[in-house]
Amino acid sequence: MLQVGPNAIQITSAEKSKVLGHQVLLNDVYYASEIEEVILDITDWYTCTT
Repeated sequence: MLQVGPNAIQITSAEKSKVLGHQVLLNDVYYASEIEEVILDITDWYTCTT
């Protein structure tokens, strides 16, 4: 899942991963001030450089 807000981009995994014996959804937040570049390539994938 990808959520784009005015100050940040939040990425949450679609499938649970096992971490320290627990099933979890991985989540990461990239603040706009940390993002240097966003590229859309020909396969419609986005790449963020922080």
